Amino acid sequence: MCVSNQTIETVYNRFKLLRRAAGWTSAQVAAELGVSRQTIVNIETKKTPFSKMHCIAFMAVLNERGAEVPDLKKIVKAVLVG
Repeated sequence: MCVSNQTIETVYNRFKLLRRAAGWTSAQVAAELGVSRQTIVNIETKKTPFSKMHCIAFMAVLNERGAEVPDLKKIVKAVLVG
């Protein structure tokens, strides 16, 4: 998967908004990504850098779980486009 630096930065800057739009807690996202809840908190507060791997994994989870949340794909698109 080819992910531009701009996409990574956009997802990083809107990570918490995307997580909340999906209706997930930081603990739920952490479990999906295989990281600690504290890592998610640190990503959201910009204390931990957001890697390309974080971005790809998070977007894969959003895509996979999108069917569980009505209109999530539309919301994600709107959030990422601005």
